[in-house]
Amino acid sequence: MDLKGLKATVVGIARSGIGAAILLKGKGAQVYVTDSGMSESIMKSADTLKAEGIEVEIGRHSESFVKDKDLIVISPGVTKDSPVIGWANLYRIPVISELELGYLFCRGKIIAITGTNGKTTTTSLIGKMIKDSGKPVIVCGNIGTSFCGEVANITREHYVVLEVSSFQLEYINKFKPYISVILNLTDNHLDRHKDFSEYKTMKSKIFLNQDEGDFIILNYGDPILRNMDIQAPSRKFFYSNENEVEGAFIKDKDILISMGGKLENVCPTAATQLKGLHNLDNTMAAILVGKLIGLSNNDIVKSISSFVPLPHRFQFVDEIGDVEFINDSKATTVDATLKALESLDRPAILIAGGRDKESDFSVARNTIQQKVRHLVLIGEAREKIANYMKDIVDIREANSLEEAVELAYSIANKGEAILLSPMCTSFDMFRDYVERGEMFIKAVKNLKDKKCARYGSQY
Repeated sequence: MDLKGLKATVVGIARSGIGAAILLKGKGAQVYVTDSGMSESIMKSADTLKAEGIEVEIGRHSESFVKDKDLIVISPGVTKDSPVIGWANLYRIPVISELELGYLFCRGKIIAITGTNGKTTTTSLIGKMIKDSGKPVIVCGNIGTSFCGEVANITREHYVVLEVSSFQLEYINKFKPYISVILNLTDNHLDRHKDFSEYKTMKSKIFLNQDEGDFIILNYGDPILRNMDIQAPSRKFFYSNENEVEGAFIKDKDILISMGGKLENVCPTAATQLKGLHNLDNTMAAILVGKLIGLSNNDIVKSISSFVPLPHRFQFVDEIGDVEFINDSKATTVDATLKALESLDRPAILIAGGRDKESDFSVARNTIQQKVRHLVLIGEAREKIANYMKDIVDIREANSLEEAVELAYSIANKGEAILLSPMCTSFDMFRDYVERGEMFIKAVKNLKDKKCARYGSQY
């Protein structure tokens, strides 16, 4: 794609927007950037782009930044009801995502991972496998640096491991990964997508441009993915923790691979440090990718066994008086919390709540009734969650996460777990799930310090 002299506007000045703007500038385009925010980080980013000779407006979106332009590139956070999208439609200006722009100039083989939960863990594990094998790899997208920000570093020899969201897939035309991975699909981002059907459609765009030389990997345990109508000629593989499938599956506590009539034992399930059945699913997806790009079983097993669990994802924090504390702050969906609860081998006090994404909390009733002895609620969604759960579990409320940790411990019995797994986003109380998780860890440390000061080192 020749961009020389083309007038392009980038909407959104976050990490992906900056990468897109600098890529466009480097390809000879006349670049404009608009962002309606006015935070300190946005102002700093605006100064960076202005120093590159890029015209920037912040604090609003102006029609003049859209009218007479040749291309609009949108960041993942830009919604369809943004005035910029309306003006682009009015003036019939093409709109693409930062993901699409990066693809147009990417020379490497793309491995794209999407799904409701588990994307970052799976993406990181695949990246580690490839790096450990000695092959050139760049991991980017929703994780680390932006795709556009890495394009200049990508050669034909590189594998590009991309974590991809439904927002990034919304405005693609030609994006075509060599390997597509969809981990799971459950209700999510219904505050952004009009319904689950639209969300599923956005996710399925990941494989629509694939051809006979490409691959798609799907979770057989997810009925939506198992029965998905794949409108692409790419070769399909599944992974399953219950059924023998063409792909990866578990049998007698071993992970096996079945491809082209050949069956091989890759490793025992105990090889991974990741906890929970959902993480075995993530591991199998990564193993399948490794096999498809020619990694040896020895390389795969070395990477799996040395892969350290990522923070805020079913992360063991500490134990105080025989009560475990687990930080699962990344669980911003109901399904993610269900997976966490199902992975516990002990009764739980669940700390949940935050900002609702129009989730259906009723689907958690059975698991919470079976696994949770007390439910401690925080944040904007606590009343909504309480209305769904008040007849099946003891409910307490707290005004802060620190208070929730203290309260949960005060009602915990020895041998139980206190699990932070919110089912909601963090934006009502925290900057992001990372800050929420770090606050949980800090609250647990403070609690332990208090107990040790009062009762001695046995705590």
